[in-house]
Amino acid sequence: MREAEGDLDILRRGVSFREATLRLNQARYEAGAAGELDVARARSELAINRTELAAAEGRRARIENALAILLGKPPASFSLMTTGLQAEVPSIPAGLPSSLLERRPDVVAAQRALVSANARIGVAKAAFFPQIRLTGQAGFESDDMSDLFRWSSRTWFFGPFLGALISVPILDGGRNRNELARVKAVYEESVGNYRQKVLVAFGDVEDSLAGLRSLAGQAAANQDAVVAAKRAAQLAQIRYDVGATGYLEVIDAQRTALDVVRDENRIRGARATGTVALIRALGGGWGDVPAEPEKVSAR
Repeated sequence: MREAEGDLDILRRGVSFREATLRLNQARYEAGAAGELDVARARSELAINRTELAAAEGRRARIENALAILLGKPPASFSLMTTGLQAEVPSIPAGLPSSLLERRPDVVAAQRALVSANARIGVAKAAFFPQIRLTGQAGFESDDMSDLFRWSSRTWFFGPFLGALISVPILDGGRNRNELARVKAVYEESVGNYRQKVLVAFGDVEDSLAGLRSLAGQAAANQDAVVAAKRAAQLAQIRYDVGATGYLEVIDAQRTALDVVRDENRIRGARATGTVALIRALGGGWGDVPAEPEKVSAR
């Protein structure tokens, strides 16, 4: 939104300048100091700038409407004050710890799934061993007649205490082995998913850092271009005023100056957006380092 507002401000100043130029050329033409071609070119450039201004106004309106919907308000009743992109891009400290990535929701979710899959391996292994239960029945564990002849439900007296029963998985060994194999496969899948999420997290951070480095270089180079383009436009106007060149040279110089100033605004907006992307990639910024994560050990 602020980048769009900056573009609007630049275009409005350009339209005002084109209007003044058109009036000047019209007066020069009426005084016989300029040709009709200069007036036509000035009028054409003004129309082009007005078209770009109208497109930029439409873009800002769409962004404002999207913000209204995001806030749960009717677009017609929502209005955001125009301030322009004034905030400076924050500096990023060197040596950020990789533990910052552990705050990312996707990494946390994958880590929890890994811990859960690891715990299920222990449950599946425990199914191989006898289970001692206390029950008020004797001979069979279940009151359901359908369970009487299932070996998995048979229990025997164990020890001298009446009611202390043991359940031994006699014929369920194959099923238990298959279940153990399944949960181990799920665990391996969880390990792979966790590794993939961490790799994606590192990739997001590297992409954001690379993008910000590139934009910083573009900003420095563009600043030199802005100064040079503005100076070229001034010199072209002076040469035209003294009759040393045609108005086409003035138009080219002014158009170049307008383009590089708009590029400057675009780069500033891209750097702000890139910084937000880095904050998201790091799980919320670089100010707080999370505590030591829970260790996951395979059983």
